[in-house]
Amino acid sequence: MISNFIIVLFGIALVGSSSIPIIPVSKYVPTSIHKYSSGLNYYWNLLLDDDSLYVGGQNLIVRLDRDNIEDRTSPIYKSIDLPSKRDEVQKCLSHSLNQAFDCENHVRVLLRRKTKYNDIFVCSTNAFSPKLYYFNPDLTEKQGSKEGFGYCSRDPRHNNTALWSDEGNPQNYGFFYTGAVIDYTKTEPIIYRPPSDDGNIKFLRTPQYDTDWLSAPEFIASFDVDSNIYFFFREKAEEQRDIFPKIYSRVGRLCKNDIDTATIMANTWTTFRKARITCLSGVNDSPFVFNDINAVTKLHDDRFFVSFTSSPGDLTTSIICEYSRRDIDSILDGNFKEADSSSFWRELPRDHVPDGVPKNCESNGSLSDTVLSFLRSHVLMNGNVYSSPPLEIAFQIPNIIITRLVTDSINYNNDNQITLIYAGTQDGQVLKLIQKKKGEKFILLTSWILDENNNEKSPVRNMVLAQDTKQLYVSTDIAVYQFSVNQCNRYMLCVECERDPLCHYDVQSNRCLNVDDNNQKLAIARLQPESWCKKSVQRPSKILQLTRKKGETVWLQCDVSEHLRSSIEWRWNGRNIQDTLFNNFLLTKEQNLIIINMNTSLNGQYTCFIGHQPIVSYSLETDRNSFVYGDVASTVTNLSRRNGECNCLTAEKYIEKYNDWCKEFENYQRAYNEWEILRDQKENSFIFYFNMPAALYVLVSVGIALLLITIGSLTIASLGRLNTDQIAISYNTISKKLGRNVQAAGLHLNAPGFKFIIFPSVFTSMEFDDISCLNRDGVSISLDCTLQFQADPNHLYDIIVQFKDFEGYKKILYATGRAAVHDTCAHFNTTAFQSMRGYFQVKLLEEMKNTFSPFYAILRDLQVNNVRRPGDFETAVKDKEAAKENIKIAENERPKLLTQARTEYQKALKQAQIINERAETDSSIILNQADAEAQAVRARYSTETDTFVSLKNKMRLSVESLLNYMAIRVIGSSKNDVYINMKSPAQVKYDL
Repeated sequence: MISNFIIVLFGIALVGSSSIPIIPVSKYVPTSIHKYSSGLNYYWNLLLDDDSLYVGGQNLIVRLDRDNIEDRTSPIYKSIDLPSKRDEVQKCLSHSLNQAFDCENHVRVLLRRKTKYNDIFVCSTNAFSPKLYYFNPDLTEKQGSKEGFGYCSRDPRHNNTALWSDEGNPQNYGFFYTGAVIDYTKTEPIIYRPPSDDGNIKFLRTPQYDTDWLSAPEFIASFDVDSNIYFFFREKAEEQRDIFPKIYSRVGRLCKNDIDTATIMANTWTTFRKARITCLSGVNDSPFVFNDINAVTKLHDDRFFVSFTSSPGDLTTSIICEYSRRDIDSILDGNFKEADSSSFWRELPRDHVPDGVPKNCESNGSLSDTVLSFLRSHVLMNGNVYSSPPLEIAFQIPNIIITRLVTDSINYNNDNQITLIYAGTQDGQVLKLIQKKKGEKFILLTSWILDENNNEKSPVRNMVLAQDTKQLYVSTDIAVYQFSVNQCNRYMLCVECERDPLCHYDVQSNRCLNVDDNNQKLAIARLQPESWCKKSVQRPSKILQLTRKKGETVWLQCDVSEHLRSSIEWRWNGRNIQDTLFNNFLLTKEQNLIIINMNTSLNGQYTCFIGHQPIVSYSLETDRNSFVYGDVASTVTNLSRRNGECNCLTAEKYIEKYNDWCKEFENYQRAYNEWEILRDQKENSFIFYFNMPAALYVLVSVGIALLLITIGSLTIASLGRLNTDQIAISYNTISKKLGRNVQAAGLHLNAPGFKFIIFPSVFTSMEFDDISCLNRDGVSISLDCTLQFQADPNHLYDIIVQFKDFEGYKKILYATGRAAVHDTCAHFNTTAFQSMRGYFQVKLLEEMKNTFSPFYAILRDLQVNNVRRPGDFETAVKDKEAAKENIKIAENERPKLLTQARTEYQKALKQAQIINERAETDSSIILNQADAEAQAVRARYSTETDTFVSLKNKMRLSVESLLNYMAIRVIGSSKNDVYINMKSPAQVKYDL
């Protein structure tokens, strides 16, 4: 059984209470847990439906019996293999990807369509060529597979989200709504609704390569609520561009009745809007902002619980914040934000928003081009969505990354509600949290470990809760688990039990029991478990009467779970033993109480407390005339039994050895006491002084003193003490013999002159710093590695024989561990060290275990950190990434430049048309004016022409004669001299 603890405050302070006990939170493998596994298959998806649990993983989909997922003989059980085809794998490998992970077929979408389809819908990565599958509920194939671009991402590392909506869609069709990445480089994300089967409803999507809409997003979750679909994701913040782009969390919303406008926004959402969602912790002046969203769950369509993690570089902390749908809609229905000419994002005044921009889910069937153009360029809303209330986080825990959330609720007293959250973590735990009233902080009730060994610490990938049976189903990379969220039998304390709304502490039997009627239990007003338990639980579950002999060593055991031992408090007649002045009390590693040299002054009531609750009580008395060690052993044995196992062997051996020493010392002490009595008797008579010479008296006294000194010296030389974190085997330095018995914490009696060869009884860290190794590509890789190891106590004698002491043992393990790192390193290529670090860590741990096994070493918690590649290689990688980034920037800029060029072309074309029309108008006016003037000239000379024609005809003149006639008339009518054909001064003058 694994047992550990996380120290947290109990969570609710009682008004007027001066001291509230700190209760450790239990951490254990749930009872009655079922497990399904077929190896490392990355069980991404879970789907609970009727009597079945569907599981989607790498290259497979499985149908399990939801009552017992381990039962492979159930008629419900069925497993379908979905491998990628060879040509698809080869095409995938051409992109220099890792076949062991990337080029497999990972099921990333698993949905149930119950209406007219009644099928199981699957979308998988299929070696970077997404594919769709359709199965009947019994996993028989319904129809052939087809391409799935847009339904799920190509890369299994890229998060995607998808849901099926039956209601509220155009023409009452059922539709998929998905968020995915459809290219290799993560530059083409998409929020997508495919077309209807009959083609009447066109597909809708976010614009391609437009970072104002989506900028390298990681999709987290999506929800169908009334007439909207909500998307939660994180992305690069376009409003905060810098050398190192910031990551913001977003909530986006679109309307299900959105339709294709068939204009400038053809096949593009017109109702999509997004806003920043954030969680603040601290004070108003300097709050800490959590930007990285990891998990989301919804409760009753109006409450969202969102998990955030502190940004990289900070101390890892996970928090959960609560948001109301009303607050989210308030921001998404508010003012828009836009970038000005200097790329500074600001709030857009309402009077700058064109008339006709629709409100939430108003019809978009007849929007003007002006409105559509505005919607195309304005999707980011002003203002942030804050938790409700702001600066109040619902839950916070350090050193843990939450990966999944599931909610449940319990109603009581009509309108009151208790909220439960089950949080899956990166290291393979499930945390059970409770919120007693809306708006209060959550309390951590317990932490469940899914795997007893828990060496691989596989992250929780998915979770689903069966509301009818309260069974929780959890998937990781290596297995699927099933267990009840009701684990009342694991609570030992009243306070532990009573803070869980599914449990009740029975005072009569001192046991934590399941609750059948939650309303009845909650009506008893146990929302303050500390005060109720302190008042109700007055007596311990065990009260034992013990009588012990004077001088004996007494062992009192408090049998509790390991996570509670650090909170044990021993009280003697109501006083904490640490407040007494006696040196007779010792505490073992397990916090059991040892009383040395029992005497009447130590009589009384000894009680083991945890918080305010008494666990076990001993009424201890001293009896000079009897020895009851056998009863002590029997009592210890009975108290030590748990789940049918006895862990009392060490206690019995300790008491046996110590009491043997006490018996031997008491024999010497008895002889000395008898001699003192005899001496006292002789001192009262003259016979003693006259019959016993003074010299002999002195000699006897000296001899007895020397004997006592010798006994004391031998005793001191034979006693040794081990700390709570030590185990050892005794070595006789005189006879040069090594003992075989492993001795644990406490006092030990061995042969005089012995010494301990000490080993740690707890796990010890071993660090491998800056190890350089050659990988499969022949590239030198440097890394740091840390592991926890412990020498197997069952083979401690063999270890000491081989390696002498702990330092020698540790040196051998260190050298062997370095060799294991080199060997494992050679099995991975350069890319795998970055893309499959978790898998490398798993393989290294396996190799370490195999390597350390001959040396009887127990390993756990191996961590690989700070993987580094050679400087030249890193420079080349950075140059490559920079080139990719430049290509990406160019690709992102290309559509903008094309759009800009098209806009300029349209403007130039329009201007040319205007100039051409103006020129045509001007030329027409000029032509008409010239024609009119020509007509006027013709009209003016027409009469004269007619006169000359008439004259010519009347006088019967030829044309030449007519011209001569006209010339004579012109000369005759002139008032000046006329000169003809002669240059001056030679002129002929006609005097007319």
